[in-house]
Formats: sequence, structure tokens, C-alpha cells
Amino acid sequence: MSKVNHPDLPGIVVKTVESPPSLTPAAGREQPALWVKTLAIYSDWPPTERTLLRQMNLRRGLNILWAKPSDGTSTETKLAGHGAGKSTFCRMLRYVVDDATFGTKEFREAFNDTEQNGFRNGWALGEVILGGEQWLVGRPLGHVGYQSFAKKGASLNDAFPDNPTTTGYEDYRAAIDSAVLGAMKLRHLSGSGQKLVWENLLGWLARDQEAHYSGLLEWRHPDSDHQTDVLLQPDKENLVRLVLGLIDPDEQKVLREHAGKAVEHEAGVRGEKPKIDFWVRRSRAKLEAMLGRKVADPKDPLLQQEIDTLVRGEEKKADAGTANAGFDKELDSLGAIAGSREADWRLARIVLLGLISKLPKEQRDLQAAQQEATDTEQAMAVRVMHPFKNYCSQPLNRAWREQCPLADDRPTDDQVDQVLQASMTAAKAQEQQRATLDALIKEQEKAVGEKLSALSIARREVEALRQTRDAKLKQLTAPRQRAAELKSAFEDYKQASEEWNTLTIKLETLEKEKRILDGRLEEFAAKHDTLVNTFTKIFHHIVQNTMGSNLIGTVEFSGKGIEPHVRDHARRNSPAIKVAKFLAFDIAAMILTMTTGEGHHPRFLVHDSPRESDLDPEIYRSLFLSVSELETGDESAFQYFVTTTEPPPDQVNHAPWRLDPVLDARSAKTRFLGVDL
Repeated sequence: MSKVNHPDLPGIVVKTVESPPSLTPAAGREQPALWVKTLAIYSDWPPTERTLLRQMNLRRGLNILWAKPSDGTSTETKLAGHGAGKSTFCRMLRYVVDDATFGTKEFREAFNDTEQNGFRNGWALGEVILGGEQWLVGRPLGHVGYQSFAKKGASLNDAFPDNPTTTGYEDYRAAIDSAVLGAMKLRHLSGSGQKLVWENLLGWLARDQEAHYSGLLEWRHPDSDHQTDVLLQPDKENLVRLVLGLIDPDEQKVLREHAGKAVEHEAGVRGEKPKIDFWVRRSRAKLEAMLGRKVADPKDPLLQQEIDTLVRGEEKKADAGTANAGFDKELDSLGAIAGSREADWRLARIVLLGLISKLPKEQRDLQAAQQEATDTEQAMAVRVMHPFKNYCSQPLNRAWREQCPLADDRPTDDQVDQVLQASMTAAKAQEQQRATLDALIKEQEKAVGEKLSALSIARREVEALRQTRDAKLKQLTAPRQRAAELKSAFEDYKQASEEWNTLTIKLETLEKEKRILDGRLEEFAAKHDTLVNTFTKIFHHIVQNTMGSNLIGTVEFSGKGIEPHVRDHARRNSPAIKVAKFLAFDIAAMILTMTTGEGHHPRFLVHDSPRESDLDPEIYRSLFLSVSELETGDESAFQYFVTTTEPPPDQVNHAPWRLDPVLDARSAKTRFLGVDL
């Protein structure tokens, strides 16, 4: 390959590419740290030919899963290459290397829906090679009831028990960590400080198809229902540096400090700044409306002097007006009248209540006198002799008049009349007394009503005068209110401006501190110049192989991030170029650790349908050929998967590169799982 001169770019950039990069695996990197030998999906346990839905025999090197598109002439679906199971294959592949789930919630529910041709107790089994040692991994695809298992040294050819084992999976996880990250001295990410784990790295190595390769560090998308922790942007950048071996302990500390400053600066710019800016604009507008003109900075002494003068002037107006109001004496006079009338009303009411309190006793006395008169009259009229021999049933008064010898102790007629007359007189006297009391009460009620009416009139007069006074005082004290509002508005404007100035200084300080840290990171990055130079050579090599020999590929590592660039006379950044350079970056990272022995990339990489992100077909086909160049037969030092609806180039459109079968969504048997869910 000819020499290519690189233009200077800010940050750390390799300026020249003097010779083609070596693609030969370094000693100790002759095989991937992790790769998948076989992937098998079963509808139920135990795994048998009857329950097997699909088995994919995989290889080290390039693995192409092709979903054949419609030829465009059939009346059948035009989406033959879509919905065939490419992403399902990738998710199952991720699942056997310890991803959290095997698909979206919708897919999982469809897979488990037995009423719609689903499978409640399905299994994904894989033969996974870790550091050269084979593990058989089993992961349940059902809702509940089973646990993942793993067994070192086992294979799919072994006999399976009636019930799956529940052991070994944690040992398998530990083996992944040891094989991939075990030699890594720096394991904590600079942004959050959390420990780098396999789940984090797998996000980069096997991106969600739903993310559509929209950014170099855009690995997971909510639509994929990935159920894994989403890293902060600084952590993603740091992860890439750690995996490429472009970090040392002191640099990691500076990166952590830089990330903290960046997060704080971002919070200030996106969180605090808009709120304080709105506060300043609102308080300034309010003050300007009150003054009827534009205002200067609140620290301007002339503005402060003007506000003080206006406030004092308004307060003096208020003091002078209230001093001459003269409402208090008249209110006091009316108040005294109302008080006297209230006392009269209360006294009359007490008298009335006293009279009313006598009513129960008078009523009882009247009822008693009336009852006594009635009883006496009845006794004299109907009294009969007590039963005895010669009993007479005639009334006693008749016996008395007839001078019956049986009448005992009979009074004279005069005596009878006197008794009756006395009881009747007493009852009439009691009735007269009650009538007199009722009259007194009625008269007192009238007096109480008249005094209450007089009191109400007095109270209305007092209230009317008070309202008149309050209205006048409000008018007279309006200058004081204006003074208070003006003073408050100015203080609010001052406080908002002070907050703005404080935040501005804080952000400027953070920006300055970030620039200082950027400089230190540039110094650290210079120490990695040899490795960065090699990485850029590899990236440039892939760019030329896939996008054209007239293009230049460079990678910028700076304190602010990682930026791959593609250019000829100017930087090229169309959507297709973006996707291509992100793919080239991923592949270059894999090649770097394979050929230099540096870094901690496991040489395992999955690209799910990047063609669907508007990648040019020619670039896409060149990508397959570029990766195939890296192979050293069946014992290649890497494992790379790519799924596509675009026909692979003829050179690799067959075994061993193209996986069997070719998928086709037009029939159930040619879908990945061999069924319609």
C-alpha cells in the first residue's frame, strides 16, 4: 500500500501512515479470548432432534448470515429479507454469552405463547470457547421455572438428563471475566467510578440493531428492551480507551476528574443556566415595566440611586396623606354609640330571658290548678260509695240530697258548692297570672327588637365609615405599596443577576479547568503515540479497502472524546460515511488487540444489519472482503458476525463464510427458528 500523508488534526492524530499495518496475530493472540462454536435453539427440554428448532455451526473468522431479499417480481411479500430472524440470531448469540435477555418483550411473549405456536419451555444452548476451553451453556427461554447452567468441557453431543441442571453458570461468568478482562489492571470507569464488567463491553461488541449505528458510542436502544445498565457517555469513551490499552493509572485519574468537571459543566449549562436566564429576563422586564424604560446592570450606582430616590419619594407621599386623613375621631364617636346601643340591647335581652325563664314554672302552676279544679268537680260529681253490704250505685251527691242513711259523713250542699267554687277561683287566678307574664314577654321582645335594630343601624354606620376610611387609606398608601413593589422588584433583579454572574464564573472556571485537563490528557495520549499510530494505520487501511483508495482515515483521541474521520480534500460526514467509519472503527479495534498483543478486546464482534442504516451496497460488500483478509483459515484469531439482506460478494457467498441456512421470511421453515410465532 502506498504512503498516505495525513493532515494535522486537533487532539492526538497520527500524521502519516508510512506502511501498511501488519494483520498477523501477535503471540498469545492466535485465537479469540471468547468465541461461539455452536448455537442451538430448542422448543423444550431435553434437547433432542425432535425439540431442535435451529442449530447454527459457527466458526472463527467471518460469519455471514444472509436473509435473502425478494426478487421484486413475486406477488408474495416484498419483505422476504426482513423478519427472517437476523436480529433474533444476534440476540440469541448475545444471550449465550451472558446478555440479559434474548429479545424484545414482544418477541419473548410471542415465543412463549403456546396458543400461537409458541414454546413455554424453550432453551438456547451454546458451545462457547473461553481462553481455549469449551463450555456448554444453557439458558432458558421460558417465563419461569428454570435457571441458566454451564458445564466446562461439555458439548451438545453429550447425553442430557431428564431435567436440566442448575449449576455452573456463575463459574461460567467468572470464566468470561477471567478470559476477557482478567489481565486488565485498570477496571474502574472514569465517569461513574463503577467497575468495568463484561456486560458493559458486550454492549459495544454487539450493538442493538435498533440503534441503527447512529453514533460511535450509541450501542443500546430502548426499543430493544436490552435490560442492561446504560453507561454514561464519559464511561463509554473510557471503556474504549481501556479496551484499546490507551490508559495508564495517572491518566485514568485525570479522566475521572475531567468527567466530573464535564458532568458538572453540563448540569450548569443544561439545568441551571436556562432557569437563571429566565429569572433574570423576567425580573428585568418587571422592573422596566415599573420604571417605563430600559434598565442597566443592577450594580450600576446610578440605577441604585434612582431606585432609592423613587422609594423615598413614594413613602413620603404615603406618610403625608395618612397623617391628614382624620377618620379616627369620627370612627371613635360612632363606635361609642354602637357600644352603648349594644349594651342596651344586651340588658333588654337579659330581662327578656329572665321573663322567659319563668314560663316553665307558671305553666306548671297553671296546669296544676286546672287539674285540681277538674279533679274536685269530678270527685263531687261521680264519687260512689265503696263496695259493701247493701251497696248503692247511686252518685253520692244524689245520696246526699235524698238524705240516704247509707251516705257516710255527707257534707251539706253549701259545703259542696264552697269547695267547687274555691278550686275554680284558684284556677282562674293562675290563668290571669300566666296571661300577665305572656304580655310582659311580648312587650320585652318588642323592646329587644327595637334595641337590636338601633344597634344594627349603628354598626352599619360604623362599617360604612370604616370602608370609606379603608378605601381612602388605600389610595393614600398606594405610594408606599408602589415603593415596596419597586424595592422588591429591584432586589429580585439584583439577586437574579448575582446568581447569573456566579453561575457564569462557575462555568468559566469549569471550562478553564477542563481545558487544563485536556492539555494533561493530550500529554498522556502522546505517550500512547505508537499504539495510536498503529490503530490509525489499521483504521485507514479498512477505510481505503471499503470506501476507496483516495480517502484518508484518521482517529482523534482527545480529552473531549474519540472521533474517527474520513476525508479526501475535506472531511466526509454523510449518513452512509458515518456508518461506514463506525464499522471500520469497531473492526480496527478488534484487529489492534489481535495484531499488537495490547489491549483487552476479546476479538469477538457482531454487526447486525448495518446495511439497513443507509450504508452504500458497494461499501457493504467491501466490508466482507476486508474482514476475510484477516483470516488464517479455520483457526483465525477473531470471530466476526455480520447479518445482511444484501447479497454477499461472490468470493464469500458460500461456505464456510456464509452460514447455513440462507434465511427467507416468505416461509416458516426458512426463518431462523423455522416456525411462525
